[in-house]
Amino acid sequence: MFNRQALLARYLSPRTTRPRTHQSTCFYPHSHNSTSFTSSFNKPTIQSPFSQLFHSTTQPKRLDETALMSSPNQPPPLPSQGGDPTGASPFQKSEEMGRLQSTFESKPFSDHPSAWDSLWNEAYTPWDRGGPSLALKDVILEHPDLFPHLHHHQQQEGKETGSRRPKALVPGCGRGHDVLLLSRLGYDAYGLDFSEKALQEARVNEQLLAKEEEEHSEENRIEPPGSVTWVAGDFFDPQVLGGVVENGGANLKFDLVFDYTFFCALPPAGRSKWATRIHSLVEPKRGRLVCLEWPLHKPPKTGGPPWGVTSEAYLAHLTFPGRPFEYDEENNLVLLGDDHLATGGGSSKVEGGPGMERIARLRPSRTHKAGYDPDGNMVDYISVWKVRDSQAC
Repeated sequence: MFNRQALLARYLSPRTTRPRTHQSTCFYPHSHNSTSFTSSFNKPTIQSPFSQLFHSTTQPKRLDETALMSSPNQPPPLPSQGGDPTGASPFQKSEEMGRLQSTFESKPFSDHPSAWDSLWNEAYTPWDRGGPSLALKDVILEHPDLFPHLHHHQQQEGKETGSRRPKALVPGCGRGHDVLLLSRLGYDAYGLDFSEKALQEARVNEQLLAKEEEEHSEENRIEPPGSVTWVAGDFFDPQVLGGVVENGGANLKFDLVFDYTFFCALPPAGRSKWATRIHSLVEPKRGRLVCLEWPLHKPPKTGGPPWGVTSEAYLAHLTFPGRPFEYDEENNLVLLGDDHLATGGGSSKVEGGPGMERIARLRPSRTHKAGYDPDGNMVDYISVWKVRDSQAC
């Protein structure tokens, strides 16, 4: 059986614990309102030998007396505590932003994949988070009701011959941190990136993690991880995954697709194409798309990558995949006529959209420091989506 508690212990060393209470708001579109819940749980300090890949081994300064996880999934220090007062990740710093924007501003969208590959070959990767998304891990472990494919898999294990693990895909996987995490959460995980150089580094990460797990296997007895497959190619090519995924081809579907720094790397003109491709890859019955919405705090008019995003942009494009929404001169989404979108404030449900349906939007328990504002307030949101029932449209 898939043991979530064992997996939690596997990545969070039990040697030192401190209590922490987190207040979160979760929005379910079906109810037309927001509900709040408070969860209290212990968060240990990372001191395990597994922290090399999944957490920084250095302990940063704390915001307060509550337990906070180590970098890179650590809120930034406040100005009075020293350090970078903005809490900006390298991806956000102006000089690096300038180079990224200048790299892409004059290139047509069709040339963007090769431009990203060139940056990887130059070892210029300020967008890399240095570890997996704890926001992704937490939402899967803390909200199992949102991921019925995992429950179905657990129920079928041992009952059906040839019962398969659920499949997960991370487009634009880079060094593969989230791919490796998903494999340890029970998925057969696929990491897709245009850059072969990025995948070379992902394979190195995979080997290092496997070595650490072997060295400490006696103290970490958990279920074997899912398989890991690295795929080089263009995410928008419908044939790129068909030859490497079991039962691939035109009907290829995944039980989970995770998006973090992929949507925000696309100019607004490329978002409709992204939504069409995402919609085609999510399994229609139990499949889920998880979006870690970032950077919500960046004004869209400042350009990108990363481009400033809004909840409405995710909602519009995923509800109506392929529809060419308009953006104004400041890169804000323009809604016209009968475009009724559900927002975090609990407005009306999306009407008539044939694509994805947002089933939850919540603050993650933890996230990367880039997801906090200069005052130390979390601004990231996690949204979870399913394929809309065609009969409901």
